[in-house]
Amino acid sequence: INANANASIAWLPNGRGFRILDEDALMKGVMPMYFKKCTKIKLFHLQLQSWGFKRYVLMPMTILK
Repeated sequence: INANANASIAWLPNGRGFRILDEDALMKGVMPMYFKKCTKIKLFHLQLQSWGFKRYVLMPMTILK
């Protein structure tokens, strides 16, 4: 995998999923090389879902007073 991939996507510590770090870099640098039909991030999400991946949204931590 190239530098664009390393800057745009990373495996989670448990190895069971990944996190998109830079959506624009992913779409411009990685997607044309590996997923030519996925021209939009939504299409990539749908492709991942068809493979059994689930989407989790990280919520920022808040401090309650």
